[in-house]
Amino acid sequence: MTIETEQRSEALTLHFCPLCRSRLPHPMPDRCPECGGDLSPFMELAAEARGLIAQARLELARGEFEEVLELADRAALLWDELRQEAQLLLAEALVGLHRLDEAEELLSRLDQESEPVRLLRGRVAYLREGERAAMERFNAGLAAARRGYLLDGLNEFAQAVRLAPHLIRPHLALAEAYLELERPERALEVLEQAPPEVARSPHYDQVRERILLAMEPPAPEEGATLWRTLFPQGFAAWLAENSVELLVLILLIWLVAKLV
Repeated sequence: MTIETEQRSEALTLHFCPLCRSRLPHPMPDRCPECGGDLSPFMELAAEARGLIAQARLELARGEFEEVLELADRAALLWDELRQEAQLLLAEALVGLHRLDEAEELLSRLDQESEPVRLLRGRVAYLREGERAAMERFNAGLAAARRGYLLDGLNEFAQAVRLAPHLIRPHLALAEAYLELERPERALEVLEQAPPEVARSPHYDQVRERILLAMEPPAPEEGATLWRTLFPQGFAAWLAENSVELLVLILLIWLVAKLV
């Protein structure tokens, strides 16, 4: 073995032979003492799986949860001894995506005495409580809006968004409340600041289209087009600019009338 191979083996020691499942001694040999199988190909697989786990951790720190799901899933399939570690990363990514049911189901299959598992289960419980409180606020907002207290409803929707920013319905309700209060710019701001899962809602485009429609300038009234053609800067501005000429014209008309 080269020094590089020995260093890699130290970091990726196999505890069991992948061929016969017998326990391997330490330091790990090139071949299994029991079955004589070559261990180097399995070391390459283990190294690849460990690289995927390391990359998944980086993506988790960046908040790229979809990437974590793909990387950790590949690592778990590639090397069984890393399955628990990969599944914990999968659970963390699912929590980051607010897919709490899936995260809880996955966590139930892991070691419940493990500190990372206990911490993650506590985080899920905290998010669940936030969702419950947010939906209470949301329902209170709906009740207030239906009774005609739209401003009270808007405040309840805003509190729901604060408690659980990932929930879709409070975001859309808050935007619609601003729209009803004739504040379409603020309504659009609510949608643009919402997390990606809100934009993926089938109702998102409908609400946004109504907001943009409300922001369009009103159509000109009948006769307004001709008036703007004659006085493009407004009649008052035209009068101020042409007051002397207008006065002379009125005086001439008065003189002609006197002569006639």
